[in-house]
Amino acid sequence: MALIQDIKTGSLIKQMYLKLIGDNERIPWKTLRFGDDTRPKAQFTVWLQMHGKLMTVDRLASWGINIDPICNLCNSYSETRNHVFMEYPFSNKVWEGVLKWMKVPLFRTTQWEQMEK
Repeated sequence: MALIQDIKTGSLIKQMYLKLIGDNERIPWKTLRFGDDTRPKAQFTVWLQMHGKLMTVDRLASWGINIDPICNLCNSYSETRNHVFMEYPFSNKVWEGVLKWMKVPLFRTTQWEQMEK
């Protein structure tokens, strides 16, 4: 009977959820991805980015599409997800501004995979 009561109040589900996620370190900037104030278009773009599904030139080329690998934004480097979101100078300024606004210490990385950890 107590189990049914816990299910109705949701406390059992919450306890199970908290047990499953464990005491992992929380990364403050991750709330930007899917916070209440995030625009759906931005949420979707970040979701695509985090799953490696954005239509970057290197991804299109991996499908056999004959396309110029040079980034259309800077005309200097190959267009990859790391370049567009991490290495491109404008992206760096955006990240610096966002992290400063969130009062998160600045860190330098050129690999999106390091941000996901």
